[in-house]
Amino acid sequence: MDVPDLFPVRNPQLLRWLYVEVARSTGQELSQNRLAEDANTAGLRTSQPMVGAYLHYLSDALLIREFRRYPLAKRASVRTPTKITLTDLGARNAVFRGAPSLWESPPEHVGPLIETLAQSVIRGPNLQVHFYRDYEKPGDRRTKIVEVDYVAEYTLGDAVPIEIKFKRTISHEDFFGLTLFIKRFSARYGIMVTRDTYAWHPNLKIMCVPLLEFLLAF
Repeated sequence: MDVPDLFPVRNPQLLRWLYVEVARSTGQELSQNRLAEDANTAGLRTSQPMVGAYLHYLSDALLIREFRRYPLAKRASVRTPTKITLTDLGARNAVFRGAPSLWESPPEHVGPLIETLAQSVIRGPNLQVHFYRDYEKPGDRRTKIVEVDYVAEYTLGDAVPIEIKFKRTISHEDFFGLTLFIKRFSARYGIMVTRDTYAWHPNLKIMCVPLLEFLLAF
């Protein structure tokens, strides 16, 4: 409700609609063109530039956060889908006030909320945060898609992949995205944010850190 007072918002209804759409798809890739098309279908007359401007306002108001794919494409533009998450502290409160029920919820239900919470602390000077998504063999659509939730990249060039796996048991398959990223980009190590598993895997160069410890460490 305060954003229209801070930014030149001509269509508050569109602004609210965009925020709700981001909330529904938090942690997923969203295209400005697709959002504009869906908004027009919903009866909200708009365009891609206006959608981009309103997303920018929400980001400046610290209500959402956008992440671009790692490594950054040389020809990336506003048409390139970005990963968008909520930054509302209500997500944090829901996690801690909802315990123990939330902590016992299935990972597929609580996952987006945990991912939203985890990204809120991945910040710092000289730090850019991206996400990673590509085919196991780049350019080969016959191979499976591999993802890493976040990539913390320092200005000096070091990149740390961070995966969120809020599960009771971490399987060998859960490490696949991190291990592939580490090998492909020569990362020094990776971090897996877990529910309660704390472990260091020297052969994989991956550290498992429980969510609470991860939040406090940053």
